[in-house]
Amino acid sequence: MSKIEVTKVCEFCGKKFTAHKMTTRFCSHQCSQRNYKTEKREQKLEKVLEGENLPSPSPTTLKKEYLSCDDVAKRMGISSTTVYRYCVTGKINCIKMNRKIFIRRVDIDALFKTNIPYQVRRVISKPVAEYYSTAEVIEKFKVSKDTVFKYAATKNIPRLKHGNKTYFSKKHIDRCFSLNTPDPDISEWYTLEEVCQKYDISVQGVHGCVSNNMVPRMRINGKVHYSKKHIDELLASRLPDPNIKEWYTMEDINNIYGLDPHYVSVLIYKNPVPKMRKGNKGYYSKEHFDELMRKKFPQPEYYTVEEAISKYSISRDALYQYIKRYNIPTHKEGKYIKISKPELDGLMNSKQKNI
Repeated sequence: MSKIEVTKVCEFCGKKFTAHKMTTRFCSHQCSQRNYKTEKREQKLEKVLEGENLPSPSPTTLKKEYLSCDDVAKRMGISSTTVYRYCVTGKINCIKMNRKIFIRRVDIDALFKTNIPYQVRRVISKPVAEYYSTAEVIEKFKVSKDTVFKYAATKNIPRLKHGNKTYFSKKHIDRCFSLNTPDPDISEWYTLEEVCQKYDISVQGVHGCVSNNMVPRMRINGKVHYSKKHIDELLASRLPDPNIKEWYTMEDINNIYGLDPHYVSVLIYKNPVPKMRKGNKGYYSKEHFDELMRKKFPQPEYYTVEEAISKYSISRDALYQYIKRYNIPTHKEGKYIKISKPELDGLMNSKQKNI
């Protein structure tokens, strides 16, 4: 059975197209959807013009002496939820029987006779003395207008309007911008770029450092400056000592001594080992760390065979007999044998006392 092909005109866009059904009205799905929306829009407009969408109380409702929440909502042009809320809060007199609320029509009419008429709140004629104007905040703390309103919104700073001007609470503004108030005793300041360049630290590192340690700061024309004295004291450990030429990384220490990085960090924290940082990597003085390891883990002392023979004036065979008989610890380095110094000294001293 062959397909039907009929040339038709789209009812929405007016273009000619080939249809495969006699009932097809549009050339595409897009035209069909647009025509549907247009028809719906026209239907709503007709209802508005005819007044069908406006709730109006029925004649029965106008004659009823006792009304429900829905009746009052239609009569006042509000939602039934709002009427129920007015009943709960006592703004409308009502009674409740078997989970139904009844309101007298006379009580609704009485609301407009006894209630205080609405009055527009007047703006105060003069700003309170405990308030800053926007211009005063900008001038005192050297910040932009956008910053002032941003802080006021995020910190919930009390404000008031006077004409077309906004005023902010002095107490809250001073507390909020206290870190941005320059200390008169501080005369030297770093910019953010200078701190990053001098101490080889990232921008995020600087922000975290100054925030955690409450470093004094000031803002000039939107640019933050940090106290040079406080920054130098805080980040001095990041600068290398010029007298130290060799440094260990954590990987070097792990390879040489086989220590866990966490143990090494605690060890360096508790002992005065000079250190520095480059970026996010730490370096530790080779000389000082080796000395710390010698004190922390002293190496056993040994005699060579010749040193033991010379010191105690004994033959080689006698020395070997002592080692074998008394199990004196030995250590072999290549082809040479070394004898534990404390064990041999203790044995020879005890023999000399017995003589």
